[in-house]
Amino acid sequence: MRQVKKFNSLSMDNTSIDDDSLDIIEHFENLEYLSTKLERVVNKLLTKDHLKSFKYMEPLNKSSIKVLPKSVTSVHLHNVNNDSINQIEAFLEQNPSIRDVTMEIKYSNEIAFLIKNFRLVRFHFTDIGPTLYSFLQAYAYIHPEFISFAQPATDPDQRVYEILFNRLTNRRQLFYPYIKTAQFGSLVHKVTANLVESPQWMLDQISTFDEFQKCLCKTFNIVQLSNNYFNKVLKSQLNDFDEVEYLHIIVSTYNDVFQLGGNVEQITTIIQYMTEEEKISIDRQQFFQLYSLHSTNPQLNNQK
Repeated sequence: MRQVKKFNSLSMDNTSIDDDSLDIIEHFENLEYLSTKLERVVNKLLTKDHLKSFKYMEPLNKSSIKVLPKSVTSVHLHNVNNDSINQIEAFLEQNPSIRDVTMEIKYSNEIAFLIKNFRLVRFHFTDIGPTLYSFLQAYAYIHPEFISFAQPATDPDQRVYEILFNRLTNRRQLFYPYIKTAQFGSLVHKVTANLVESPQWMLDQISTFDEFQKCLCKTFNIVQLSNNYFNKVLKSQLNDFDEVEYLHIIVSTYNDVFQLGGNVEQITTIIQYMTEEEKISIDRQQFFQLYSLHSTNPQLNNQK
């Protein structure tokens, strides 16, 4: 390396480097392209102005290299499927001089997020994953003046979703039962995680069940939800999460939407102390019977 005066491209996949080699690389004044895992190498070039392009050899979430020289305008990200959209956003914010990014993308709706938030960056997507949001939903994210929200639902089960959307701060607890019921399989956790990581502005577009249903049908390639879909959703809501605050929100929401007049505190406590077998076996009718058995209406209680 000492004998080479002009190096414009360097790719090194070694995991360590000695000080002598590091000093030599620092003096490659014609080096324009670099690919490495070593933060020490990049740090040596932070004050230089000749490096133009950098290619990662590992995902951002595993790489110690977060800040590149300001001269770098082109970046090739590695295996972005292992990175969240928030990590990519943080990386681009830390490196505002970047103008050209080549990358994979986990979900095509994330393209809209990147284009909207980094308008000065030109993106090249080499591998695009499935989409969760519809094209119109993604387009409306970039151009909110064209957004057209669906009307709130009149069906009570759909209203439950819309109220839970506002009451549950844990988005996984909100989405998981609806996604799991639509398509039980390996994609459930991945799709749930993607929705949870979506920016709030895009989540707001699926605050109505009508718009959320479009996401489900498009993602899982189904024409319509099954007839007993909401029965299974309820069973998942009662079985898959056992936090008291969560159960209280579920019980109170069904109580409000269906106007059941039940004692929410008592019913929540009953469900909380049910055995696993009892929770699994409870059906929709039995669940609603709890409200009549534990009503806030004294006359109903006297009739038991």
